[in-house]
Amino acid sequence: SDFSGRWRCIATDGLEAFLKSTGFSRYQRLAASKAPWPEWEFLQEGNHIVYTNKGALGQISEDFTVGGPSFLSRDGWKQHVKCSAHWEGDRLVMDREGPQGHFSESRWIDEQGRLQFRLKVVPGAGSKSEHVGAEWGRTAARLRMCARVCVYVCMGVCMGFCKLAV
Repeated sequence: SDFSGRWRCIATDGLEAFLKSTGFSRYQRLAASKAPWPEWEFLQEGNHIVYTNKGALGQISEDFTVGGPSFLSRDGWKQHVKCSAHWEGDRLVMDREGPQGHFSESRWIDEQGRLQFRLKVVPGAGSKSEHVGAEWGRTAARLRMCARVCVYVCMGVCMGFCKLAV
């Protein structure tokens, strides 16, 4: 799959139940439910991916090779997380181990051309057995440059004001 492009979250499912089952407080769950949904950007050349997540906790960027060596990343709370990436068919799977446990993230493009994201607690270092299997997800639509001529298009590059999702 080619994930290249900018994507905006259009739906979230299971987040409240995931946060509750993994021990987040009512206040933390309320804050998460009110946070603006993220925008993602992927630059992909074969197995090399530069991923940027622009969300409520700021901007997080990762530069990695699918099937390559493990790497360290920082999450939204600035904690170090050990990561590795591999393909499962057309799905990009990221394994992450951090202070809150061991997680698996899957991303794929569905039949409608939307980017699907699932995060699941998996057995591993730091994962509590009662949390294993808890999961949640998001759906994102690819952002396209405005097809009409408008004052916000400069030298053929959308300045981000139109943000028409298809």
